[in-house]
Amino acid sequence: MKHSCRAALLALLVFATAAYAQGPSHAVFLIARPGMPDPNFRETVVLATQQEGAETTGVIINRPTDRSLAEMLPSERFKPFKEPIFFGGPVAPQGLFAVFQADRFSGAAVPMLPGLYLAVVPDSVDALLNNPPPKIRFFSGYSGWAPGQLRGEIERGDWLVVDAEGCIWVALWDGWEVRCYAPDGKQLGTVAVPAARVTKPAFGGPDLTDLFITTATPEKANPSQP
Repeated sequence: MKHSCRAALLALLVFATAAYAQGPSHAVFLIARPGMPDPNFRETVVLATQQEGAETTGVIINRPTDRSLAEMLPSERFKPFKEPIFFGGPVAPQGLFAVFQADRFSGAAVPMLPGLYLAVVPDSVDALLNNPPPKIRFFSGYSGWAPGQLRGEIERGDWLVVDAEGCIWVALWDGWEVRCYAPDGKQLGTVAVPAARVTKPAFGGPDLTDLFITTATPEKANPSQP
């Protein structure tokens, strides 16, 4: 038998990880499970972000194509862009989008992580082409989910959701808890679970900041054990 529960101490842990990243972020990495039913996302890793009540937006980060802007659009304007274009997702696959690093950006863009933005508006992409930052990657298409759609896919088990701020969340089998570790190995916090055999943590909810935890009970478990 398996069940899931919301972690009561999540707010404290989110505060700690946000402080570590030196800026707020609702971004996560979505890792497609083996056997993902949607062929657009099989064997993919997606950087995604979601605001409360809004759709989830992101890009696939591990599907480079064999073409660059310089090859596809042979003109002086596109000559500097020799890196491969990545397939970002099934939404608007003929469109051009960009993920880039910048201290600030005056145009329309989706904040992904502190200093990292996704440009989906043509005027913003055009501005980046005219004045590219040192670190930029272009995508054909992007990924998007209507409100509530991604949550259903996560609850169905299509995705493993990982903290995009570099923290590792570890479920302790027979340990009654989930622990959060910073990239340097420092333990940031603990989430107590009312069950001994904790199997997997995953993020979901309206803005991907709710922590869902699955647990397991063997067939011949002690009835008194959760």
